[in-house]
Amino acid sequence: ARRLLLVAGGSAAGRAPVAAAAALALARRAGTLLVDADDPAHGMGDVLGTGLLPTEPAAIPLPATSRASSSGGLRAARLSRPETRSVLEELLAANEWRRLIEQDAGSRMAASMGIPIQELLSVLDCMRPPPGVEMPVALARLLQGTQASHVVVDAGAAALAAQLQSVPPALAGGLDGFLKMQELVGNAKKAVVPSAVASGLSLLVGKEVREGASAQFIATLARVRELHEAAATLASAQKGVLLVLPRQPGVAGARAACRLVESLQPLCIALTSACVEGAASMAERPEWLPPGPAVVNLTWDGERPSGIADLSGLADVMLS
Repeated sequence: ARRLLLVAGGSAAGRAPVAAAAALALARRAGTLLVDADDPAHGMGDVLGTGLLPTEPAAIPLPATSRASSSGGLRAARLSRPETRSVLEELLAANEWRRLIEQDAGSRMAASMGIPIQELLSVLDCMRPPPGVEMPVALARLLQGTQASHVVVDAGAAALAAQLQSVPPALAGGLDGFLKMQELVGNAKKAVVPSAVASGLSLLVGKEVREGASAQFIATLARVRELHEAAATLASAQKGVLLVLPRQPGVAGARAACRLVESLQPLCIALTSACVEGAASMAERPEWLPPGPAVVNLTWDGERPSGIADLSGLADVMLS
């Protein structure tokens, strides 16, 4: 199964370099995809020195030392909420289906095939994309289209990191609902003599409506199956969380950080801090941090690391 590492917590200024360094470290072992799910105006593109990342994976040039030990290279992309929303609305096309079915010709077509019209309409009610599904769907589609062994996601705040781990049940139910509609149509075809169906459709429904509904159904079904497979790919991925926290969060910050550790159950915690020397080393566990996940201390001098050269130093620490 594909390995999915969600980098969460902290501010974008502290989290993005950690996510990029983790991806660079993994790219030395196998093909890796780095995904920016956070605000693109303050994140991964600046850290990598590439500007705004595209929505389709693009290769990130690596220095010779990194390329020599990399078996698959590093690619990067960003998730786009507006673009994914448009894709979902076009794909599911629930309003268009309702218009076709509720008009006289469409209802006669369903009736002639023995398909319960109310059951069809209830299926369509499930097919409208609910709010908040865009980012996990965008991630699922990226996973479905990449061959990378590892996927590292700058997942932003804890709420988004939790949301990105699976396609919400509401949308998954909508996809299942459309496949249920296919089943209804298939059962109706089996239940009557095919010639009778053809004759009934010819008499009751105009040719243009029949052909339009058939083309819409076939196209939508193909896209829904693709999205259903993408959701399954996300669900089956081996997931882990890398939690980014400040090393000295203060009393209130420490309590909040402990709650994050409890809720996200991270595999590892990266503690970030500024250091005059700019060194990066493994750290002793702070007293305020609860026992459990491994801890790595990442330090840099003032400005956050940017560019592959700076990130390579952080990657070395994460591999040590």
